[in-house]
Amino acid sequence: MSENHRVIWMVEVNEKTILMLVLAVLVLASLLQAFQLNSMSAAVAQQRASGGAVQQSSGAVAQQSSGGSSLPAGLANLPTQVGGC
Repeated sequence: MSENHRVIWMVEVNEKTILMLVLAVLVLASLLQAFQLNSMSAAVAQQRASGGAVQQSSGAVAQQSSGGSSLPAGLANLPTQVGGC
């Protein structure tokens, strides 16, 4: 093999190795997310089965509006119509 062929072969191996590493990282990340989603779903199902309320993690404080529905504090003072002609 000439020197040029060796360099080209090394570049191809390096590109393939890098692509395989990136693919492995993406697969591991998706497995981690699937595990986290499964554990969160189980926690929500257990919370609902025990009769407890599921808490919102947004931190918005709910307040009672005049219509009787509960809205987060950031949404309570919005106009009823937005935009349009």
